[in-house]
Amino acid sequence: STHRFGVGKAELNYPEGAVDFIKNNKISGNMFNTYSFGGYLNFALYPEYKTFIHGAALEFENTDSVWLYKYYLQVNTGEISYKEASGKYNINFFLLNHTNSTAENLIVKISHDPDWKLVYLDHNALIFLKNDEINSKIIDKYGIEIGITDKIPDLFSDKNLAPYDRAFAYNALG
Repeated sequence: STHRFGVGKAELNYPEGAVDFIKNNKISGNMFNTYSFGGYLNFALYPEYKTFIHGAALEFENTDSVWLYKYYLQVNTGEISYKEASGKYNINFFLLNHTNSTAENLIVKISHDPDWKLVYLDHNALIFLKNDEINSKIIDKYGIEIGITDKIPDLFSDKNLAPYDRAFAYNALG
C-alpha cells in the first residue's frame, strides 16, 4: 500500500529510484514526465533538470497553463503524437508513472518504438531514453528488452509492494 502513517514523504508515491538513476547516469536533455511526479521532480532535480509539467502549472484562470495541461493529456492519449512532442521540445527521456492510467497509451506506443529504449523500471516509474549515439552507453548497460521477462531486473522484490503493483508494472509494458 502507498498509504503509511507518519511524517515525511511516502517513498512509494515518488520516483526516488528513477531520480537516482537520472542523477547517477547523468542523463542529459529535456524530459517529458507524468504530471503527478512533477512537484517531486522539481524538488529533487531542479535546477539541473526542468520538468515538462508539474502540479503548480495548472491554474484554470491562466490560458497558457490550461493549454499546457491539455497538450500533456493529448500527448498521453495519442491525440498529439509523442514523436511530434519529443521533436518540438527536444525530449531526450520520458519519465512516466506506469501505475497512472493516463500514461498507459503513451507507454504502450513508446515501448514498441525502436527510437526509444526502456532503461529503468521500478514499482511506479519507468524511463524511456532516446535511442541515439549520445545515450548508447546507458542503453547498452541498462536497456531492458520488452517481452523478455528474464532480462527485466527484479526491481519488485520489495516485500512492502502488493502483488498487484508488480503485475501492473509488467502489464504496462505489454
